[in-house]
Amino acid sequence: MFAFLNAHGSELITKTWEQLYISAIALGLGVLVAVPLGIV
Repeated sequence: MFAFLNAHGSELITKTWEQLYISAIALGLGVLVAVPLGIV
C-alpha cells in the first residue's frame, strides 16, 4: 500500500481534486435548476 502511494500519490491527489471539482459543478447546476422550479 505504501509503495503504491509513494509511486502514485501525486496522481491520486490530482484525480481526487478533479473528481471533487466535477461533482461541485454538477451539484451547482442541479441547484440552479431545482431551486427556481421549487419556488414556482
